[in-house]
Amino acid sequence: STQSRSSAASDVYKRQAMALSIPFLSIKDLEFLQGEHLNPQNNLSVLSVGTGLGQATLLGEKTLLDQTRKVVENGISIVVAGESGHCDFAPHNLVEVELLKFMLKKNGVNNQEFQVSLENLISGQGLINILEYVKQIPSNKITIEQEFPDPSLSINSEILRLAEVYPTSVYQQTIDIFCDLIANELGNQALRTLSRGGVVVAGGMALSLIHI
Repeated sequence: STQSRSSAASDVYKRQAMALSIPFLSIKDLEFLQGEHLNPQNNLSVLSVGTGLGQATLLGEKTLLDQTRKVVENGISIVVAGESGHCDFAPHNLVEVELLKFMLKKNGVNNQEFQVSLENLISGQGLINILEYVKQIPSNKITIEQEFPDPSLSINSEILRLAEVYPTSVYQQTIDIFCDLIANELGNQALRTLSRGGVVVAGGMALSLIHI
């Protein structure tokens, strides 16, 4: 529909804007997980984790020189944005294999094929899907001393809060898997785009996870 195409285009523009803003960020605007600086001379990528999942890559000056054999005029930047959230989810370990099976069983109807995309797991809704998977593991029973999420509050914010309160709970396990999936996709994104300048995680979910 026209409305859905307009929404998709708006999301792409937002990711482009995120990538374009990277060179203007100061050290205090960033929380480094590895390394101590970004290098805009090389490709830089943004992975946006929020209600959905998307990415954009800011082409570095070295890339532009190598590919065009000419100096790009000062002030011109080229950004390539995409819908990585719709890419297939590929498990990296046995836990993620079981997660994939859970998602297929949960969403498969009448043996119809169902694509488990990255966005089904790396997003706000993805966090909920992972919690459902973790809770159904036989060894993971919520003990009586643990709290349940407050239904009057955002389920995502409650998962994050309870993970801090109960570090050995299903909530913390959910966060651990969620962060592993983000890390996996960051590595994939760096390889796909040769982002030697750095890979940045942005979006509402990313901000919520910094201090967990």
